[in-house]
Amino acid sequence: MPGGRSKAGISATRFLFYETRYDYGKDKYASPQDIRTVESLVTILHLSEAGLAHPESIAYIRKQVDAGTLFGTYSRTGVPKDDVRSTAIYALAAMIGSAAGDKALYERAIARMNELRTTGTGGPLDGGFGDPATGQAYSFDNLTALLAYAY
Repeated sequence: MPGGRSKAGISATRFLFYETRYDYGKDKYASPQDIRTVESLVTILHLSEAGLAHPESIAYIRKQVDAGTLFGTYSRTGVPKDDVRSTAIYALAAMIGSAAGDKALYERAIARMNELRTTGTGGPLDGGFGDPATGQAYSFDNLTALLAYAY
């Protein structure tokens, strides 16, 4: 279950993303780790591809994409722990939209992702995703963006 295991389903007090680490020996999620959005979205993507994603998780992603507030890390209760917006996060949200048959989510996430694209600098990162001021770019961001365009 997102945010934790529950036989009764998703608790209203549980965050709708997936925790990062599970201790099988103790039969519980490792705590007090924050939830890393990229890792959670990969899980939701695979669940979407299998038709098993929780609609509440997709709705939460849609809301955050629309607001431009899908951030890098959340507490276990869903409070943003940073204001990091990354190419990979929006690319994964787009792929989830495609896999879930939510064209509006796909298109809005691609638009958000493209807001992070480097254009008009004439530098080596122009047209890609990175920081032209530092020259730093992450291959995961760029490759995930390419996958999102192809979904």
